[in-house]
Amino acid sequence: MRDRKAGTLKEVRPGVWRLRLYIGKDPETGNPIQASKTIRTAKRGGKTAALEELKDFVAKAGQEDHRSMATFAKLMADYLAHLPRTKAQGTVETYTMYATKHILPALGSIRLRDLTAHDLDTFYAQLGEKYKPSTIGLIHAIISGALAQGERWGWLKDNPAKSARPPTIQRDDDQESISPEDVRRLIAAAEAKDDQDTAVAIFLVALVGGRRGELCGFQWGDVDWTARTIRVRRQLVPAAGGGNRLVPHPKGRKPRTEAIGDVGVALLKRYQETLRTRRGEDWEPSGWLLSYDGGVTPLRAKGFTTTISNLGKSLKPPLDVTPHDFRHFSVSSLTAGGIDRATIRNRHGHSTMEVAERYTHAPAAGDYEAAEFIGSLLTPPAAP
Repeated sequence: MRDRKAGTLKEVRPGVWRLRLYIGKDPETGNPIQASKTIRTAKRGGKTAALEELKDFVAKAGQEDHRSMATFAKLMADYLAHLPRTKAQGTVETYTMYATKHILPALGSIRLRDLTAHDLDTFYAQLGEKYKPSTIGLIHAIISGALAQGERWGWLKDNPAKSARPPTIQRDDDQESISPEDVRRLIAAAEAKDDQDTAVAIFLVALVGGRRGELCGFQWGDVDWTARTIRVRRQLVPAAGGGNRLVPHPKGRKPRTEAIGDVGVALLKRYQETLRTRRGEDWEPSGWLLSYDGGVTPLRAKGFTTTISNLGKSLKPPLDVTPHDFRHFSVSSLTAGGIDRATIRNRHGHSTMEVAERYTHAPAAGDYEAAEFIGSLLTPPAAP
């Protein structure tokens, strides 16, 4: 008897039957997957009994989802290919990096049908010997996302990530941000190295409280000298393989206008004179505001992070600092300075249900107050 859907039945010797069933294709190789079973009947021949066994065998096999024969590596590859439909390119690149470096070497060869919460917990425990809970939490989020997508695709019935437990991330709400003195020390250290580009970048990102990508994305055309504002329109974020990748909008997708006040205007005017001395009297500000060559090649996002980190380590005492710390500094300083919460949220591009409309054309009076307040913190006190 040969029927691909019903299976095959063969008497290999009197009273002994081999049942064979085609149950689908391997999702990775495309090769057919077969299940087999050998039975003995109560009497010689016994074809009727063997047929009943085959019928039961087919029914039970049909209840199984044989796509779970795919490895976790196959699911992850398909998940990452699907991800750009719902996630930003930077997120896709981050997920791909963590999957390639950490997840697939440990879990990639395991069949989905065999992957358990215990496997994941063991993996997280191993990671805990080298990495912070926040890093492991991100890895767990990537694994959970892939397995949840596998559920939606019907590749597995139970998601083991739901039962796995990555380490708890302890959040310290009282964690202090870098101080105004720390920021001034960094600016002074950059100036001492005759690195005016970095000094201006530090001052500007601390003044506006922006994100690293937004800082690198500023162009001279974004500055309104009369209104004393700067327009946050775009981001330059790290690209795979190095360099920058342009994101044509800020995080949250809504451009915003921030006051830089008199202090910001004075800073950028001085910087223009520095660049004019460097580039020649005919140089006119255009293109990227922070650049390696007068506006053509923008500041690299990752390069800025490295520069800031190395600068902090060179201080005495050393300072562990990243570009995001300036954003934290701005929020904390404005809060301590009594600036209203709505202004702080809008100034930093935070999305909140409590603020109905984000102003994008002209900052409110409080935003100018915020700019002047931060500027006063960044300006070294006058000598007595």
